[in-house]
Amino acid sequence: MIAKGQQRGFITEDEIVHFLGRIEEDIEFLEEFYEKLEKAGVRVLDSEEVIKKEIEKEVSSKTKEGRERKENQPRGGRKRHHL
Repeated sequence: MIAKGQQRGFITEDEIVHFLGRIEEDIEFLEEFYEKLEKAGVRVLDSEEVIKKEIEKEVSSKTKEGRERKENQPRGGRKRHHL
Protein backbone atom coordinates (compact mmCIF):
# COMPACT_ATOMS: atom_id res chain seq x y z
CA MET A 1 0.00 0.00 0.00
CA ILE A 2 2.82 2.39 0.86
CA ALA A 3 4.63 1.54 -2.40
CA LYS A 4 1.47 2.30 -4.38
CA GLY A 5 1.17 5.63 -2.58
CA GLN A 6 4.81 6.46 -3.28
CA GLN A 7 4.29 5.80 -6.99
CA ARG A 8 1.33 8.17 -7.20
CA GLY A 9 2.38 10.49 -4.38
CA PHE A 10 -0.88 9.87 -2.53
CA ILE A 11 -3.47 7.33 -1.48
CA THR A 12 -7.08 7.97 -0.62
CA GLU A 13 -8.80 7.51 2.71
CA ASP A 14 -11.14 5.02 1.00
CA GLU A 15 -8.17 2.94 -0.15
CA ILE A 16 -6.86 2.82 3.41
CA VAL A 17 -10.23 1.73 4.78
CA HIS A 18 -10.54 -0.93 2.07
CA PHE A 19 -6.98 -2.17 2.62
CA LEU A 20 -7.04 -2.25 6.42
CA GLY A 21 -10.62 -3.34 6.91
CA ARG A 22 -12.05 -2.69 10.37
CA ILE A 23 -9.77 0.17 11.31
CA GLU A 24 -11.97 1.35 14.16
CA GLU A 25 -10.89 -1.74 16.12
CA ASP A 26 -7.22 -0.71 16.21
CA ILE A 27 -6.86 3.06 16.17
CA GLU A 28 -3.26 2.83 17.40
CA PHE A 29 -2.31 0.76 14.36
CA LEU A 30 -4.06 3.25 12.09
CA GLU A 31 -2.09 6.12 13.63
CA GLU A 32 1.17 4.20 13.11
CA PHE A 33 0.18 3.52 9.51
CA TYR A 34 -0.47 7.23 8.90
CA GLU A 35 2.96 8.02 10.39
CA LYS A 36 4.60 5.52 8.01
CA LEU A 37 2.82 7.12 5.08
CA GLU A 38 3.96 10.57 6.16
CA LYS A 39 7.59 9.42 6.54
CA ALA A 40 7.39 7.82 3.08
CA GLY A 41 6.19 11.11 1.58
CA VAL A 42 2.72 9.80 0.78
CA ARG A 43 -0.18 12.22 1.13
CA VAL A 44 -3.57 10.95 2.25
CA LEU A 45 -6.38 12.54 0.25
CA ASP A 46 -10.14 12.44 0.38
CA SER A 47 -11.54 10.43 -2.55
CA GLU A 48 -13.76 13.34 -3.62
CA GLU A 49 -10.70 15.58 -3.85
CA VAL A 50 -8.98 13.07 -6.14
CA ILE A 51 -12.05 12.77 -8.37
CA LYS A 52 -12.35 16.56 -8.59
CA LYS A 53 -8.68 16.89 -9.60
CA GLU A 54 -9.06 14.17 -12.25
CA ILE A 55 -12.11 15.91 -13.72
CA GLU A 56 -10.27 19.25 -13.77
CA LYS A 57 -7.31 17.57 -15.50
CA GLU A 58 -9.60 16.01 -18.12
CA VAL A 59 -11.43 19.27 -18.81
CA SER A 60 -8.14 21.13 -19.10
CA SER A 61 -6.80 18.51 -21.51
CA LYS A 62 -9.90 18.67 -23.72
CA THR A 63 -9.78 22.47 -23.73
CA LYS A 64 -6.15 22.38 -24.80
CA GLU A 65 -6.91 19.83 -27.56
CA GLY A 66 -9.71 22.08 -28.84
CA ARG A 67 -7.42 25.10 -28.97
CA GLU A 68 -4.71 23.12 -30.80
CA ARG A 69 -7.22 21.83 -33.33
CA LYS A 70 -8.52 25.34 -33.94
CA GLU A 71 -4.97 26.70 -34.36
CA ASN A 72 -4.16 24.02 -36.94
CA GLN A 73 -7.16 24.78 -39.15
CA PRO A 74 -6.42 26.73 -42.35
CA ARG A 75 -7.26 30.40 -42.10
CA GLY A 76 -9.33 32.38 -44.54
CA GLY A 77 -12.14 29.89 -44.95
CA ARG A 78 -12.77 28.01 -48.18
CA LYS A 79 -10.69 28.56 -51.27
CA ARG A 80 -12.52 29.60 -54.38
CA HIS A 81 -11.67 27.88 -57.62
CA HIS A 82 -11.76 29.91 -60.80
CA LEU A 83 -12.84 28.16 -63.96
